[in-house]
Amino acid sequence: MHAVTLANLQTLAEVQESPCVSMFVHVHDGAHDVSEAKLELRHLIHTARAELAVSLAKAPTDVLIAPAEQLLSDQAPWPGEEGGIAVFLAPGHALQVRVPATVESKVTVSQHFDVLPLIPMLYPDCAFHILALSRSAVMLFAATRHTIEIVHVPGMPAGLDDSWWLGRHEDALVKEWQQERHDMFERYLRAVDELLSPMLFATGHPMVLAAVEREVSAFRSISKHPNICRTALLGNPDEPTAAQLHERAWHVVRDHLETTQHASVLTRFDEVGGTDRRSVHMTEILDAASAGRVDALLVPEPAHIGSRDGWVNRAIIETLRHDGQIVLVPSSRLPDDASVGAMFRWTPETAERSGG
Repeated sequence: MHAVTLANLQTLAEVQESPCVSMFVHVHDGAHDVSEAKLELRHLIHTARAELAVSLAKAPTDVLIAPAEQLLSDQAPWPGEEGGIAVFLAPGHALQVRVPATVESKVTVSQHFDVLPLIPMLYPDCAFHILALSRSAVMLFAATRHTIEIVHVPGMPAGLDDSWWLGRHEDALVKEWQQERHDMFERYLRAVDELLSPMLFATGHPMVLAAVEREVSAFRSISKHPNICRTALLGNPDEPTAAQLHERAWHVVRDHLETTQHASVLTRFDEVGGTDRRSVHMTEILDAASAGRVDALLVPEPAHIGSRDGWVNRAIIETLRHDGQIVLVPSSRLPDDASVGAMFRWTPETAERSGG
């Protein structure tokens, strides 16, 4: 079973065969008791069969539904904690996704997959790094909102070697040792920065520091990396697990996104207000998204979308299909009664003047 990722969302958006069946199942108690979830899935399969029976589906229903029915077996993999699963089925396509948050059990049969419930689990998101830095170890992690993995950097120091300092010292020698120790630690931080800089500059990803306050300050003064997040994870980074570091770091990165990238998008949206470079009218946005003109689609919290779910879902699908950006925003940032907002790459008039 796959994870919820932007890559999987993009894959779903690219599917053009229909009918598209989307099933979401709430798993109440994880692997400890999935009988209720299986009962809900069985009901969704029955509903899907009934809807497919009255559609003009060319694909045999049994073949289309088979991957969902396989989940009803006791051997099928189910989430180990409360959350949910999503099953996406179309002729020649089947994707099962483990959903890391509570979802409402439902099924839709349409020309496009229902990706709207996945949006708040994927946006905001971005790739970022975590640098856990102490005198005993250096660890670099590559992460996204839902994933984390260690990055092995050739030549990275294993830590500041303490073995040369043994025994007791006279007071006259302590001051000299402390200065030498300070210089050694600075060289250690410079070595770390020099090894990481080529990779960090190449990706441009935000980086969260995890270290005690003194070492965070020292590394900031040395590093040339422009995207170190203002907030650090203070404390001994050797104590938390990678999962704990990841959870804390994501909150830092989310705040970073809201004050940088997303703030920039909202500023641009405000600046083009009253022009033909933006719209909050659904039919206009759908036409533009289908033509590949949507540069950024501003989607409010799904709870505020209501009866226009299907239209918003199609706008998301078409925007992703043409490599547009999805930005989840507070509903208060859009004009009254607007289901979505969009900024356009170009206008039809611009295309006509350029001979497009």
